[in-house]
Amino acid sequence: MKTQTLARLIGSIFIIMFFLGVFAEAVVRGQLINLEDPRLTFTTVQESPGLFLLGIIAWIIIALLDAVLAVAFYVMFQSLHSPLAFLMTSLRLVYVAIKGVAVAGLLVASDIYSSAVGAEPGQTGMYATQAMLFLKMHHFGFGVGLIFFGFHLVLLAMLMRKTNGVPQWLVRLMLVAGIGYSMNSLVSFLPADFDQLHVLIIAVFIIPMTFAELSFGLWLWLRHRSSVLLPGSSV
Repeated sequence: MKTQTLARLIGSIFIIMFFLGVFAEAVVRGQLINLEDPRLTFTTVQESPGLFLLGIIAWIIIALLDAVLAVAFYVMFQSLHSPLAFLMTSLRLVYVAIKGVAVAGLLVASDIYSSAVGAEPGQTGMYATQAMLFLKMHHFGFGVGLIFFGFHLVLLAMLMRKTNGVPQWLVRLMLVAGIGYSMNSLVSFLPADFDQLHVLIIAVFIIPMTFAELSFGLWLWLRHRSSVLLPGSSV
């Protein structure tokens, strides 16, 4: 595969994943899920079961694209530094595996909500509490996965730095995003006394965490027009 074609493929996946992630996180989770209120979440999901299901489908597609992306990155960078590329790819695949287990929590929660249709009013609290356990499983599992994802981005930035033509601002943005993801996830597991630190990390890293991969994806997608190739053989 020509590295220009590979770059465009990776760029396209990044762009697709960004919009799927916005839909799953901001639209579905933002509108339907309140981790502090199981009954409210029960009500909102029961009112919009189709939207909740679409959110699950979006997460599954993202996980599949993440796996493809991990392999594509290894193909792209292995000729530059094979051990580092292998470690970088492995970290993303670990992240994908953890995220896959976390998405299973959403599937179980969806099954519980479906089972609760037509239940007696006195039983809704039980269903709501059970489903919330699996929603929190997704939340915390995804947080654990992002620790590995953050280290993956740090190694990706190191490999990007070794390539010709990658803008240094993009390398720095990816590096800062990787640090931000790992720190944010680690701090989120600390007691409530550290909430202010959590808010501070979000405030400092929110822009690189949100736009690093999208920026890299847009850059890769556009640069296929150029004669400059990323590392790797062109067959």
